Amino acid sequence: MNPHYKGCVEYRGPLCMTVQHREAAKHAFLRNMELIGGWIAEPKKDGTWCAIVVDKNINKCEIRTKTDTIRHIHSIEKHISRSPRIPNRCVLIGELGIGSQVAVKERNRIGHDFVDIFDVRLPDDLILLRRKTWLDAHLGDDEYLRVVPWILTDSDDLYGSKFIDLYESEAEGVVVKASSAKYSIGTWTKVKKQFTDDYVLMGWELSTAVTKQATPMAARIKCGLYVNGVLMELVSVGSLSHNWAIQFAQNFDAYKGKVVELAHFKMFDSGSLRHPSFVRIRDDKHPSECRLEDIRAWIVR
Repeated sequence: MNPHYKGCVEYRGPLCMTVQHREAAKHAFLRNMELIGGWIAEPKKDGTWCAIVVDKNINKCEIRTKTDTIRHIHSIEKHISRSPRIPNRCVLIGELGIGSQVAVKERNRIGHDFVDIFDVRLPDDLILLRRKTWLDAHLGDDEYLRVVPWILTDSDDLYGSKFIDLYESEAEGVVVKASSAKYSIGTWTKVKKQFTDDYVLMGWELSTAVTKQATPMAARIKCGLYVNGVLMELVSVGSLSHNWAIQFAQNFDAYKGKVVELAHFKMFDSGSLRHPSFVRIRDDKHPSECRLEDIRAWIVR
């Protein structure tokens, strides 16, 4: 497994932006942060985004997701209603510990529901640095509402040692925000981890998309690893370039059984991958070298 530092940077801004404008805005945002100094970085937690609306005057605690669905998590609602440290009429923003293998595994480990809190809306419109300080002071040791760790640094350490420590933690990536920002759904930048691993190409599926009928194209390829000496299909890869989608559909027998390099954001215990994408064919490597136990041993080191 080969980590690629700063391998994937995502920019969050106005949804109406074209890809080219978003890319330019992303780099302008980072340059501006370097110039003004003072930025906050935090690990990107893996769960379901939620906003917890608290109004103790009417005994209200709503946990809303991105789709505006209200989730009722009794243990968290009960905890909030009993906590004197959580003020009235605030909104806690975080990642609810459901909806992903990582979140479910963590919930099983600690034995109860949780939310990783990374922001808060208060009656006073505070800048991000003050909101982070408020969270640490009020929820710093809370086991149900867990404050996401963060660092404050200046332009001299952008992508420096503190950032790398966060990047190499167990999180799926790092989120970077301006420390002087008021609360909004606006601009932030996410730096995801990206790794590459080698798998054996085993099969493919034909695309049924209307736009891909004139020329046969692969919708996805099927790849696997040797597990205890047996080649097993473990991952389906749908992220293919236009040219490779055509090549696999028209001449798959020429590639079947070869080693393929796949990029991804995480490998699960089963050998499946989070958001895999095809990188290249590796003629320099024999399929028998693609063993799940070898990759697991690398991860442990």
